[in-house]
Amino acid sequence: MNIVARVDKQFTGLGLGVNQQDPQEFLTKFFELLRNNKGIISYLDYLLTGYEQNTIQCNKCSTCSKTVVQNEILMVPLQEDTSFSESCFIQISYLNGANKYLCGVCNSHEEAKQTLEWIRFPRLLIVQFKRYYFKKETGSVRVDSKIQFGTTLTIDTKSYELIGIIRHQGSLNFGHYYSDVKYGDIW
Repeated sequence: MNIVARVDKQFTGLGLGVNQQDPQEFLTKFFELLRNNKGIISYLDYLLTGYEQNTIQCNKCSTCSKTVVQNEILMVPLQEDTSFSESCFIQISYLNGANKYLCGVCNSHEEAKQTLEWIRFPRLLIVQFKRYYFKKETGSVRVDSKIQFGTTLTIDTKSYELIGIIRHQGSLNFGHYYSDVKYGDIW
């Protein structure tokens, strides 16, 4: 059985129906299955793997906890700002209220600052814009604004050229995906 059929079978087994996953879910499951095939994945890892560092700093004692994770997809959350630039590679959030950080030094839940940043970028960059976010008052909200981005992106010394887009038309619960791919100089 080929790998794409195995991914599709796994989604069918989850009760999602045939071909009813979004592109990011499919790609993540696809990479997971490829990791079991050593010859293929070593080259894909070379091309697609980047590293994110998650740093949490306790507001009370200033102790920092850092973890580094491997990632193939850069997730860019959108809310009001729909522009895409280098600032998307550092995400800062504050852990407070019911979401306080359990500090190992203070031995208590404390307010903290969390920073998620890419520390090594892959050779091929896959970006997913997260158009949905959750608001306590209204539930899931979709950002319908157009996203502003260019056809090239330079980060440090690496330059990326846009070669494909997968876009969704519809709502949170239904819709269709379309792709635009650059072939040579033609879209």
